[in-house]
Amino acid sequence: MKKKNVLMTALSLTLVGVIAAGSTLAYLTSQSDTLTNTFTVGEGYGTEQDPGFYLDETAAKVEVVEGKTVTTNPTSKSQFGRTDEGNTYAAMSIGDTIYKDPTFHLDEGPESYIFAIVEGVDAMEADGVGFDFDGWSTNWVKVDGSKGRDGYYRYTSTVTAGTEIAPLFTNVSLPAALKALPDNRDLTNITIKGVAIQAANLATWQDAWAALAEDAPGFRPAA
Repeated sequence: MKKKNVLMTALSLTLVGVIAAGSTLAYLTSQSDTLTNTFTVGEGYGTEQDPGFYLDETAAKVEVVEGKTVTTNPTSKSQFGRTDEGNTYAAMSIGDTIYKDPTFHLDEGPESYIFAIVEGVDAMEADGVGFDFDGWSTNWVKVDGSKGRDGYYRYTSTVTAGTEIAPLFTNVSLPAALKALPDNRDLTNITIKGVAIQAANLATWQDAWAALAEDAPGFRPAA
């Protein structure tokens, strides 16, 4: 930008010098037409308090019965409403299936690429209890094509505000083939987070992914 400004200034000085040396100053008195240019800024992602992009899932039911807190695990979509704070589930038995559908929502904002990071699923699948995570969506694919469930994912299409986004997966179960459950297991937590980045001026998801290293270091630290 600096070089362009310097070049334009030099050209203007040369032009004035040529006109001053000739007898065509009358041309400078003609008034040109007026061009009026109006600029607007595109739609953003809402406010800091309500950014218009969030993650939720079907909630577990938590109630107090006779002075005790009782948790009921969901077995179908939105059975007990939704939660954006995550769940602490009741103890599962062999053969049980929990409906767990982590889902991103873009309620406000420009057309966007959506990326997610999943952590803790591999450890739970490899644990001696061996949880099964089923119903993994084909709309979510690994950024780097690596094996396993943990890692960075991208949504396979850009998303416009109000578009339904497929959940990452829908079920977690304990295999019916298990013979026994060990007592007092300390299991790894599952954590999921995501980011939306505007699609404008980013021709491909690879361009968007590269931009995240600078624009969202808390999500994708720079190498």
